[in-house]
Amino acid sequence: MRQVSHSKAWNSKNRPREMRGRHFNLIDCVVWMRVMFLAGREVGLDQHEVFWDWFTGFISHFIAVYERRAPPYTEAAAEWSEKEENVVEYKEEGTDEGFDQIDLEIILLLYI
Repeated sequence: MRQVSHSKAWNSKNRPREMRGRHFNLIDCVVWMRVMFLAGREVGLDQHEVFWDWFTGFISHFIAVYERRAPPYTEAAAEWSEKEENVVEYKEEGTDEGFDQIDLEIILLLYI
């Protein structure tokens, strides 16, 4: 079932034409983790420290299925979702295009 879902996501008409068919990469995974942690915070999951610790660990383990280099970025993705200015920018712009140190490290890993 997961393969069918992934294929639909990779080939979605909602993705830019040049991205259709591409598998998820490290940047995609970091953005997905940021949004997952933001969603968790919005419903109060971070208010339960034991659960939040488990949740971040689970996400770190799970994301490796998609990109083996992603787990080291889990903590930074969780911290990103905690900063109000990041959340406001993401919601207003509908994108996560602002580059911070983590993004620059990812770009260096992928393209250099």
